[in-house]
Amino acid sequence: MSSPKVIRFSPQGPAQGLEQRGVPSVAIEGTTPNTAGARFWTGPQGKTRAGIWTSTPGKIGGAAQGSNEFCVVVEGKIGLIDRDTQQEEVFEKGECFLVPKGANVIWNVYENSIKYMFASDAD
Repeated sequence: MSSPKVIRFSPQGPAQGLEQRGVPSVAIEGTTPNTAGARFWTGPQGKTRAGIWTSTPGKIGGAAQGSNEFCVVVEGKIGLIDRDTQQEEVFEKGECFLVPKGANVIWNVYENSIKYMFASDAD
């Protein structure tokens, strides 16, 4: 059995390209962000994954965060609004952030953005 290989991330996504997802059902406040994404890697039990996500400007909300998600902004500007306090943290190209499982946030995409992500369902 061969050992696992290092996986290179690209802003264009993996070789098969990005899956166009369109406007999410949880887009809010009359915005129409178009999103796309792909996974570069999924763990053997499906509880961890790494990938890329892109979006045009808009706000995306919904249920509380379903997994712990570490993100790196590759391009653009993304804000996270805490639904409880309405305070917003804004992240730009080169910055990283963690959204813990259960966090209740609105994703506020200010400009065309790309983020790399690593998500885990583990606590």
